Order: sequence, then structure tokens, then C-alpha cells
Amino acid sequence: LEKAATLGYRPAIIYMLNYGSVQRALELLEKLKDTYPCFYHLVMSKVYEEGLGTGPDLRKSIEHLKLAEKKGCLEAILRLAQVYFSCGEYR
Repeated sequence: LEKAATLGYRPAIIYMLNYGSVQRALELLEKLKDTYPCFYHLVMSKVYEEGLGTGPDLRKSIEHLKLAEKKGCLEAILRLAQVYFSCGEYR
């Protein structure tokens, strides 16, 4: 698992984040920031939303979704819409 994550296998990083070493997963994720920016920002949004390895921070979570949206990430657009709808900020 560690080797797969080290090689940039994204599902391995997600697995480590959810069930293994959060800190190590974040270190490996950082290496993918430029190669897979959409993936990086979506995962960082989840990290801050759920408080993985840190306290929950919805503001930072939304910032990462907006950065992913700027990269053309459709999943980020959907998640932002869900956040805004759940907060009653849709128009």
C-alpha cells in the first residue's frame, strides 16, 4: 500500500487517508499537487471538511473546492453547489 501510494496511485492515498496514516497520506498527496491539481484540492477539501489530521475547517474546505473548480474539476463544481444549497445560498 505504501509503495503504491508513493508511486502516486491515488486510491492507495485515499485508503491511507481513511484507514492508515493521515500524516503520511498528506505528505504523499502534496507530491501530486502539480500533477493532479483537481485530485489534490478535492482531497484537501475532504481533509478540512472532516478534520482529518486537523480540526474541521469548512472555510478551508470550500477554498480548496474553489481552487479545484478553477482547474475545471466537475466534481468540485457539484460539491460547491451542494454546499451552497445546504446553506441556503443558492440563487
